[in-house]
Amino acid sequence: MTAKTHSTAISVCSAWKDATLRISASLSNFDAACLILHGSADKVTDPKLSQALYDEAKSTDKTIRIYQGMQHSLSHGEFEENKERVFNDIIVWILERC
Repeated sequence: MTAKTHSTAISVCSAWKDATLRISASLSNFDAACLILHGSADKVTDPKLSQALYDEAKSTDKTIRIYQGMQHSLSHGEFEENKERVFNDIIVWILERC
């Protein structure tokens, strides 16, 4: 890793941390309808973070789906039947609110 690449990585991580803290601080005010989707085998972000988002959001219209065995990208790199299940859940969730 070059010094420039290392510096860029540090800047991105710092910005990500700052954004996460701002979002976390405002969750108690978030009251819009929300659908939270996460794969249980996600190695990029911990599913517990999605659960915390769900738990802390003020919204009374919120849904969380943790897909067992699925990875970070629920719509890419998964088996077709898994992707179909995710998209079907999204469509049903939206249609229930129309």
